[in-house]
Amino acid sequence: MSIDFGCSLSDIQEDTKNKITKYICSRSDRDNLDITRNFNSTHYPYRITASFELPSRHLVLSATEEHESSLFAYGGHAVFRNEDGKIEVK
Repeated sequence: MSIDFGCSLSDIQEDTKNKITKYICSRSDRDNLDITRNFNSTHYPYRITASFELPSRHLVLSATEEHESSLFAYGGHAVFRNEDGKIEVK
């Protein structure tokens, strides 16, 4: 399997007292994660919210299943839950 994700920066939060900076992305059209089963090119698309913290270098991802979307126009198959909550493969 392989994992690929994109994140567009939406906020930077600085805590100068504790010397911590958080870089945050949250739910724009480009904030997505795709898990691919390489052997049969099946894609599992997710929408994400993420933050990256320095100096600890912690990356926190929160993902929810993405319904069918033009964002995931790959070759192979896409697996997702439709609006009725049923799993579909296309």
